Amino acid sequence: MAVPSRASGQRPLLGVPDNFLPEHFLPEHWVTSRPLEDVAGPSKETEEHANRVSWVGLGGFHRRRCFRFRGAAEQKAGFDLIEIPLLDPNDFDVEAGAEALRKYGQVATASLGQSRETDMTSEDLEQVAAGEAKLLKCVEVLAGLGGKWLTGALYSELRKYDEPYTDKARANGQSALANVADAAAERGISLGVEVVNRYESNMLNTARQALRYVEEVDRPNLYVHLDSYHMNIEEADMFTPILECGDRLGYVHVGENHRGYLGSGTVNFTEFFHALSAVGYDGPVVFESFSTAVVHPDLSRMLAVWRNLWADSEELARQANDYIRAQILGAQST
Repeated sequence: MAVPSRASGQRPLLGVPDNFLPEHFLPEHWVTSRPLEDVAGPSKETEEHANRVSWVGLGGFHRRRCFRFRGAAEQKAGFDLIEIPLLDPNDFDVEAGAEALRKYGQVATASLGQSRETDMTSEDLEQVAAGEAKLLKCVEVLAGLGGKWLTGALYSELRKYDEPYTDKARANGQSALANVADAAAERGISLGVEVVNRYESNMLNTARQALRYVEEVDRPNLYVHLDSYHMNIEEADMFTPILECGDRLGYVHVGENHRGYLGSGTVNFTEFFHALSAVGYDGPVVFESFSTAVVHPDLSRMLAVWRNLWADSEELARQANDYIRAQILGAQST
């Protein structure tokens, strides 16, 4: 099997998922790219680091037969990575998506959380099988797009649980995820298990828990996925968890504590990005933000997003791009 890896020396992939979209989740969005010099201003330091931080991305919402990108306006934001939410992989036009990615020279990743019917951390074997089948379909879709990362709460539904998981349910989910990892490896795809807060999962709330989970599944293409928003709730600091994951950290979400503009909340991003630099992280870095003014109502309810934190997607994306690049350059320069 051809197992993908986060080979050192490659530049981080920076991006934004398609959960915040203009025009209230219309099936059109944007994915563009531009050189780092256009974002940070040309300088000797920029040129020295450009090969490590010049990939940036933004995501676009999908619907069957309706996957297209708006090119010119989005090019201003500077992204070249799109994270696609495959909540329903059967309702995705792979051909149209692949064509759009080729047209704009983009890289695709995909994310999802399981539903109540496909939650693999369960003692119901039919439910576990449904979750495994869904992930296998996601692998198929992502392979058709030429993508290399499938990540998120692959193991369970995102919701507030009323009781702890059982060992049997955990083992069932791990067995199913191992099968999916094997199938993904044959397509050159890596998997990430996202660590989320206690109000969205009863199992993987910290980096240590996720690291143990990944080690138990024991597949070379299975990695930990950390999210600064969730870390800010559950972890004691933003540095140690990243160091503990080391080379098993494969995917990163960047989000503020209130899900709005980066740098306007309480997350210690300086510590966060210095930790990424310390472990030589070179995987995707994806910006994630939500606002009731733009995000689809169903997603708002799922994630308990009740406030209008912003309304201009393009402005938010440009600010995030500049902020993340500056943080990465600052961490690499010290």
